[in-house]
Amino acid sequence: MPIQQLPAQATDFTLDHVVGHSVTLSSFKGAPMVLMFGGKDSADQLRNNVLAIRRGLGANQVQIVSVSDLRAAPRPARIIVKKQLKKAYEEAVAEQRSALESAGKPLPEDPSKVIVMLMDWSGSVVDSFGLTGVDREAVGLVLDADQNIIGSGSGDHIADDVLPVLGRGN
Repeated sequence: MPIQQLPAQATDFTLDHVVGHSVTLSSFKGAPMVLMFGGKDSADQLRNNVLAIRRGLGANQVQIVSVSDLRAAPRPARIIVKKQLKKAYEEAVAEQRSALESAGKPLPEDPSKVIVMLMDWSGSVVDSFGLTGVDREAVGLVLDADQNIIGSGSGDHIADDVLPVLGRGN
C-alpha cells in the first residue's frame, strides 16, 4: 500500500496485549517505532519481517508493535485463537531473549514491553489506517516520534522498505 493512501498521522488506539493488559499507541510517543499489521494468513510475513527489522537495527533499537486483525475469527473460536497468539508470543520472547543474550544484553524483566502483540477483534484499528487485506498480506508503518506516518511497506519485503526510513538498510 503506497504511503499516499495512508493517513498523515497514526490514530491513537487501545487494544489488549496477548498476555492480557491494555496497550495504548500514544504510550510509545517520543521515539520512532514500527507498527505492523497482519492476520492469520500473513502471520509468517509478520514474524519474518519483525525478525529482519530487529536484525537490521540490532536488538531493541526500535519499538515494534504488531496488531493482529482478528475480525474473521468467529466468537466461539476466540479462545483457540488466543492460545495460538500466546504461543506465538512465547516463541517471539524466546527468539528475542536469544538475540539479546548473544549481544550481551538481558531481556527486560517484563518482555511484554518489548514484544508487543495486540489483538484487534473488531478490525476497527486496522480500518482506521485505511488498510485492507492485512490478513493475507502484512503491512508495516514507520512512525516518527510524534506518530506521523513516514514510511511503509507490505508483504515479504516490509523490512527492506522500512529499514532505510529508520536509517539502516540497503
